[in-house]
Amino acid sequence: MKKISLVFMAALFALAVVGAAASHAPITILGDSDFTADNGVLSGSGTADDPYVIAGWEITIPNGTPYGVNIQNTTAHFVLRGLVIQGASDPHGAAIHLGFVSGARVE
Repeated sequence: MKKISLVFMAALFALAVVGAAASHAPITILGDSDFTADNGVLSGSGTADDPYVIAGWEITIPNGTPYGVNIQNTTAHFVLRGLVIQGASDPHGAAIHLGFVSGARVE
């Protein structure tokens, strides 16, 4: 019984580690040239076949900041995937703001 419990606990720990999101500051991209690693891009080249991927981040929006992710004026293809965004409390803000973008996908 001890061996089964130990294996079960190890499996739960592994799942928790894999599912944990890394912290990231709010992301602001105001044009195609802003798709960089500093702005949370993990991979991709911005084409339809190879979109930029911004994924797996946990973003806490500080007071006075309206958006967790703010992407505007882009034509590059990109995917927002599995983001955890907390603290979207500004009355004129949102967790994610997309303005004048094409090729966007939110998963």
